[in-house]
Amino acid sequence: LGDDITVFVLVTLTEKEYRTADSLSEVGTKLSKIPYVTGVHAISGEYDYLLKARVPSLEILGNEINFHCYKLSNPCLALWL
Repeated sequence: LGDDITVFVLVTLTEKEYRTADSLSEVGTKLSKIPYVTGVHAISGEYDYLLKARVPSLEILGNEINFHCYKLSNPCLALWL
């Protein structure tokens, strides 16, 4: 299986992304296309999505996930556990 690290990433969306259910669906689809992401789950509470990712290193996690979240039309904030 290799030496990949499985991580969970909490994602908070910006206000603009809450306007329609279609927007939320689009964001979920965009999040699922981030390299290394293997699962996207909408959650309730302080955060909006829980991502599951398998990365070769924590450096790649920081670079890839944060970079791709920032590239969304309405950026999100990511916190990895």
